Amino acid sequence: AFDFVFRAQDDAVAEDGFQRSATARVRILRDSLPPIVALTTPDRLLRGRVEKAVASVTDGTGSGVARVVFSVNGAPKATLGQPPFEMPLEAPEGVASGETITVSVQAFDLAGNASEPVSRAVAVVSEGVVTGHVLADETSLPLAGATVRLTAAGTDPVTTDARGLYALPAESATALVVAEAPGRTSVERELPVAV
Repeated sequence: AFDFVFRAQDDAVAEDGFQRSATARVRILRDSLPPIVALTTPDRLLRGRVEKAVASVTDGTGSGVARVVFSVNGAPKATLGQPPFEMPLEAPEGVASGETITVSVQAFDLAGNASEPVSRAVAVVSEGVVTGHVLADETSLPLAGATVRLTAAGTDPVTTDARGLYALPAESATALVVAEAPGRTSVERELPVAV
């Protein structure tokens, strides 16, 4: 089996009984190549914020793009017939923070050829905060100047205030928090994230 795009052109001449003639140019196109698709999505989708899924679709020298279908977790969400091929993307109901959704796109050309579906995994995250206070083991009094950080990458540590209080932004339902101070044993705790 071969994939190909075949183009032909010919002039057709018609003549009636009065010897009047008309010429028409006829174009023939045989397209067996599917469209080519690339999908761009964010790596993370913050709950409550709308992002975009963008499909770049080309049909080369083929018949042209008829439609582009976006799906989330296998369910069709948008069908577009012309560029820009973009779909608003937000966390679906029932998908918890920390879970992943699958965004996919498939394109169809005017000759009926379908591209292979292209998919991307997108992590659903929440914008929350972990708050707490650090206490000294021996006195149970607030410990000022302790360093508190999340074990997740990309989070800057904070220093507790005079009352031992801290607040850290977090994107998941729970966070692993580490508190450290010079001359003291570090403490690691898993805490819920307030959204």
